[in-house]
Amino acid sequence: MGRARALALIALGAAALAGAQASPPLFPVGIGPLPLTGESLEPERCGSCHREAHERWASSAHAKGLSNPVYEAEARHAGGLACARCHSPRHEVVADHGVDCATCHVRDGQVLTSHAVETQAHPTRQDPRLTDGTLCAACHQFDFAAAASDERARYVADEPLQNTMEEWRSSTAAANGRGCVDCHMDGHAFAGFDDRALLEKAVRVRIRARRRGDQVLVNASFLPRPELGHAFPTGDMFRVAILRIRLGDEETTYELRRHFATVSIEEPDGTVAFRVGQAADTRVMPLPAAPRRVELSVPAAEGPLRWRLELHRLPPALAEARALEDTTRVIAQGRVAVR
Repeated sequence: MGRARALALIALGAAALAGAQASPPLFPVGIGPLPLTGESLEPERCGSCHREAHERWASSAHAKGLSNPVYEAEARHAGGLACARCHSPRHEVVADHGVDCATCHVRDGQVLTSHAVETQAHPTRQDPRLTDGTLCAACHQFDFAAAASDERARYVADEPLQNTMEEWRSSTAAANGRGCVDCHMDGHAFAGFDDRALLEKAVRVRIRARRRGDQVLVNASFLPRPELGHAFPTGDMFRVAILRIRLGDEETTYELRRHFATVSIEEPDGTVAFRVGQAADTRVMPLPAAPRRVELSVPAAEGPLRWRLELHRLPPALAEARALEDTTRVIAQGRVAVR
């Protein structure tokens, strides 16, 4: 696929996301909307007593749900009203706060806590949904919505747009009682893309190279570490990890990602329609899944083979088209001798 056509398909998919998420539920049934509004629920008000938690939250991706450059760029191109339901759930009440304290902690006039708390400052209620993943699933597990007639790209409605919670439920981590907060709840900092230590715990890369004629065959293994609790990478459908193999002046790559393509589906009335659906998934799945192993080749040259595993918020071509910087993290790299 040529670069221009690939970029066009990526952009088309991004532009469809706002419509594809036309009316997703903000929270699962039983949690309900926030009943309180106004100044009393400002994050700064919470921070007056919970200073450390507020400071950690203020630097997190949750706090920057509306203001991070990737979201801002995509909102300009695709429209962000539907996306704002998760990037800033209280946007109709409080602007620019992203996912704030009240989003997760206030229900029915009470402050939800993960453990029993006695305080005179406000009514509290211990709620297991803060630790069992239920609240996380509200924005990290949902399908594409049914296509509207005016959408430029239409997705298969019963496929997951984000599938992180289901990935976790099938993992060894979940079977061992290890949930979202155990890895990501670093004192309300919500460790993720910007946490190098956390990223390094996801997968272990093993590279072997051997010469065969005028080529060097490279066997790459991606082994899920015990700490990995979902697919790598997970979340946004455009997130991609890229393994770069370089020998001399030549380079080859392999992408860990969800691959989408146009597929035909049968509608309830028997007619055939064309939708964008997942065609392949080359990501690393958490244990007990087997490692992902691939064989690549690069023209033979002198010297050691160098490799690097990168995690990208967006495919490089799309990030370049949006003039976005700081969208890549190097997770691991090394050199191996060619046998």
